[in-house]
Amino acid sequence: MSKVAFSIFAMVLLIEFVLVRFKYGESIWKNGATAALFACLGLVGFLFIVLAGSFGGHMALKGSVLDPLYALLNINPLTFGVTGSSFAVLLIGVVCVEIAVPIIVLMLLRRRAN
Repeated sequence: MSKVAFSIFAMVLLIEFVLVRFKYGESIWKNGATAALFACLGLVGFLFIVLAGSFGGHMALKGSVLDPLYALLNINPLTFGVTGSSFAVLLIGVVCVEIAVPIIVLMLLRRRAN
């Protein structure tokens, strides 16, 4: 379930990344706060893709390139994540927050610029 969750988180963030770029175009780099938000969306989306791929490697019993990092942080990737009956509710809640926060920040930045 962690692989599914991280894949969904990555897709939502990268869709927002593309939509923000489509809406603002080249002018996104003129405002420092908007550029920082745009860069964070891309970086965090990429991080979730890397984690989902890492968990996929463990599901295939092949291991991952991130195994030294997991050992350093004392994380067991086989038991890492959220499980249980409330997983779907938590997943929907996190995705809603993941969608709402960047939109609210962009709206506030746009209002402040005007």
